[in-house]
Amino acid sequence: MRIPWNKGIPQSKEAKEKNRIAHIGKTPWNKGKHTPLSEENKENIKKGLADLKGIPRSEEVKRKISEAGKRAYAEGRRINPNKGKHLSESHRLRIGLAHKGKKLSKEHIKKLSKARRRGIQEGRIKPWNKGKSIQTNTGRTLFKKGQKTWNKGIPMSEEAKRKMIEKKLEMYKAGKIKIWNKGKHLPLEIRKKLSAKLQGIPIEKWKKFVSYEPYGDKFNKKLKEKIRKRDNYQCQLCGKPQDNLKERLIIHHIDYDKKNNGSINLISLCHNCHAKTNFNRKKWYNQLIHLNAINFWKRLFGIKKDK
Repeated sequence: MRIPWNKGIPQSKEAKEKNRIAHIGKTPWNKGKHTPLSEENKENIKKGLADLKGIPRSEEVKRKISEAGKRAYAEGRRINPNKGKHLSESHRLRIGLAHKGKKLSKEHIKKLSKARRRGIQEGRIKPWNKGKSIQTNTGRTLFKKGQKTWNKGIPMSEEAKRKMIEKKLEMYKAGKIKIWNKGKHLPLEIRKKLSAKLQGIPIEKWKKFVSYEPYGDKFNKKLKEKIRKRDNYQCQLCGKPQDNLKERLIIHHIDYDKKNNGSINLISLCHNCHAKTNFNRKKWYNQLIHLNAINFWKRLFGIKKDK
């Protein structure tokens, strides 16, 4: 058996590049020829593939494979078999059913996001909504009747909420978004109905707008601080301490009477919890008066409040 003189001698990069250029456009000598493999060769190939399975490729190897593929497409040596082809509706349906219920890992989602961003930057992917703007409060909507939003029931993280608020503020300042109800006023009849609903009474028993009533003289800073100290500077509904909030705790009138400034009628609430008490006032009155009474007896007998 004749052994090549250069067997085992690694080629330099320069030599490899020269060989590659020299063979461009030439038909390989073994093209179209199929030599039957022996059983031993088949077993060796299977064994070699099995050994490589599960071994991750290095970043350099991935880069080389990617560059070689791009070069082959650019020179016309490789053609994408799916170019110009479109999947049939039945094929798309089968793919959709096969992937239904599967959840992507966070790492996979990040990779897809990075790949899409790179595609947009390189101009390979064009965003479907580029240059399009949706006008709000025009009576038109992209949603059909009965259609459910994809994020219904999914709570937003605090970071996502903060980002949305910051983005909206930027757009307001830049004049990209206008406040739809700026300068608009509701008719008096609608305002009366809303006021009656907030007070928890029928429209026939409505007398006045209670939000415009002045507070009593005793309801001052000293009294507010006294109630906050009594409640250990904590919201009595959610338990958040005042130090963790941006604003001071609000002192709420349980029976919604601004002149009833007795300590049993006052309770400390954070801004979020206080906003909830503007609706279904009868329910909140019963709940908060009961809560204040329990806290009063606990303080009286020296029982520590549960954390």
